[in-house]
Amino acid sequence: MADDSKRMDFLVKRASRFIRKLARPSRDETIAHLNKLSDSLIITSKYEPLPVLKKLLPYLASSCPFVIFSEHVEPLALCYDWLKQEKLAVALKLTDTWRREYQMLAGRTHPEMTMSAHGGYILTGIKVEQGLIKVEKKGKLVGLGMNAQRHGNRATVAKAIREKSATEQAADAGASAKKRKTDVVGGGEEAS
Repeated sequence: MADDSKRMDFLVKRASRFIRKLARPSRDETIAHLNKLSDSLIITSKYEPLPVLKKLLPYLASSCPFVIFSEHVEPLALCYDWLKQEKLAVALKLTDTWRREYQMLAGRTHPEMTMSAHGGYILTGIKVEQGLIKVEKKGKLVGLGMNAQRHGNRATVAKAIREKSATEQAADAGASAKKRKTDVVGGGEEAS
């Protein structure tokens, strides 16, 4: 009976391996999946994250977020500078994480006395297509995309809206006057 139970265990394990092998995507399916653009990117690295970011950022779709974690701030500062220089991301934030371990005792709770509060650093941002960010000389963001503009001065925006509406009203008035003239001429011709 021991031989039958061992044989049955072996057959069950063999069947489960076979099922996992059938469920595994093929090489072509894996390549096709990797060629699709992803909707987020998370990188954690004990070493330099910049080469990893340069390799993986093209696989991230536009307007999608990314997060990079590192124990040290210097590698993330390099990533931050590269993303700014290449104009590949907006809303870049470099923050530090902070954690506190607590000691739980019966009837009392307090932070660990000998602990390090440092948990690492995080760089977050949103990828944009290269060349879609326009920057003024002062470093303020002027536009993102082909037509969108964000102005820091409300008076400038109000003036632009007034000028646009005045231009549209003048164009509408000219078109309606032209139509009235055509109607009069056309009506006169019909009467003749």
